[in-house]
Amino acid sequence: MKKLIFVLAVFFTLPTAHAIVVTASSVEGLNYRLEGIQPPVETPTGVELMLNSFYCLGDKGPLGSLGPLGMFGPIGSNAWNVSEVMKLMVGDWSKYSKYLTLKGGPLSEKGPLGDKGPLGDKAYYQDLPAINDFAKQLQAGGVWSALGPLGPLGPLGPLGPLGPVGGHGYEADDNGVYREGGEERRTVKAAGKTFELVEAYPESYAKKMRDNDTSFMVVNAEVDFDQVDSYEFSSASRQWVTIVVVPEQGQTMHLALKDGSRGIIKSESHPYINWISAQVAKGAKLRVDVKLQGSVIMGAKGYRLVVTGSGSRFYDTDIRGPHQK
Repeated sequence: MKKLIFVLAVFFTLPTAHAIVVTASSVEGLNYRLEGIQPPVETPTGVELMLNSFYCLGDKGPLGSLGPLGMFGPIGSNAWNVSEVMKLMVGDWSKYSKYLTLKGGPLSEKGPLGDKGPLGDKAYYQDLPAINDFAKQLQAGGVWSALGPLGPLGPLGPLGPLGPVGGHGYEADDNGVYREGGEERRTVKAAGKTFELVEAYPESYAKKMRDNDTSFMVVNAEVDFDQVDSYEFSSASRQWVTIVVVPEQGQTMHLALKDGSRGIIKSESHPYINWISAQVAKGAKLRVDVKLQGSVIMGAKGYRLVVTGSGSRFYDTDIRGPHQK
């Protein structure tokens, strides 16, 4: 029986000819070995085992269908999703959120977006790599960067304070658009900085957007055979952008990154959930195409698309190795 394959083509202009791209396929190309990566990856003992598909990068890991980004996680329109429960029970809770911030809540300096959170200079550049060599590779450009603090599982992603269950206090309408007093809100100030909010758009609305940014997810999306789903967005700053597609259980998804001057960079891994993390330029125009190829489960054709931008504070990386393109 055929497998389900989604093909995503991401079109945008990279900032320079040397811009770095890391994909699930490029990590698979290491053949479960970590030689040649700088800084060296030697700890913890047996760190190569973390490249096994049964661990963090495979379907049973946090990027998989049963992980926190999937339909059984906190975000969605099902009765068990926390975001739906919050909408029904609390409604517009902006006034409560503002009090939380004043008391050291998620948007304050003491929250995850503040200087003492995981994106603070000390935590990101000193404490994270000091844990061990595996943790170093959670940084941008690393082998496991899709799992790190700048990816969809970190504070900038849909599960953090900027997403549907976050502390920004804006109520989402039926299209996932955040509003305050009827006015659309796309950004929020937190810890003295401005961040893009992470919306959870339905497929039909996300397809129509022509001014989308690099912080959003698409939920309840489906694609039929011989059909392509396209989503356009752009980057407001020079930054890292991480793109992940979370499949329904039993499916395989492929990614293809296309740049007119460099050809196509593909992520066609079978042991891993496919993802792309890339350096992009300010003003870069991006497009994701989703195509259904086959399925091991009759009728299964759903997916979730998650796009996470790092913001302008993060662009460079001191990690180098054969896992990078």
